[in-house]
Amino acid sequence: MRTKKYRLWAIAALVVTVTGFTACLKSDPVQPQRPQAYFWFIGAYSTSLTLDVFDNGTKLNSTALAFDFVAPYSAVGGPHVFTFKKSGVDSIIKENTNLYDSLQSYTLLLHGDATTGASLTAVHDDYSATSTSKVNYRFYNLSPSIGPVDLFINDTKLTSNVNYAGQGGFYSAFTTTDATGSGNVSIKIKAPGKDSVIAQKDNVPLSVGYPYTIYLKGEKNAPTDARKLSVGIIQHS
Repeated sequence: MRTKKYRLWAIAALVVTVTGFTACLKSDPVQPQRPQAYFWFIGAYSTSLTLDVFDNGTKLNSTALAFDFVAPYSAVGGPHVFTFKKSGVDSIIKENTNLYDSLQSYTLLLHGDATTGASLTAVHDDYSATSTSKVNYRFYNLSPSIGPVDLFINDTKLTSNVNYAGQGGFYSAFTTTDATGSGNVSIKIKAPGKDSVIAQKDNVPLSVGYPYTIYLKGEKNAPTDARKLSVGIIQHS
């Protein structure tokens, strides 16, 4: 069953947490573990600040989070208040309160820049229409300074005129594509209807049967190289 496959992956993903989120829940060696809700955190808020993230008041990260962090996390379902603060300071950047179901998957995106301010969006990951014989993807434009963009895999256009996600919506479901061919691919973000590449990520392995969130991050006129426009991607299984 596909949902079971994703749950097993999510448990394994906790072993390779990108940013070093600490394990906040202790497992009883005798009692079976309670069902969990699974999360991906994407840090696309373009800022020079470093951040801390809290779940119901408990700090999750062991090291300060900079722009472009990505991390998986799991917790018992129910009400959760996820709070981002300036690192080491009791100053809230953004907060999200939601009721999360156990054995469901969510993506939380911190996005925006100095002009728009920070936004924190929770997306319920919908795997119901994913294909086992094709690559499944969804694309978010998380750069408010660039305007609409087109998404390509190699030289095949997948989507057109995608606005900043805060204006164009966040999609829960995934779309299938046959455009990946064999081997690794190049993911390209271009200006609408033009051949000028805004951002590109090469040698990306995409496998059939798996869902991917692809996103554009950074700023058009970034003050540092680290915050230049670039492509991000996470594999959900």
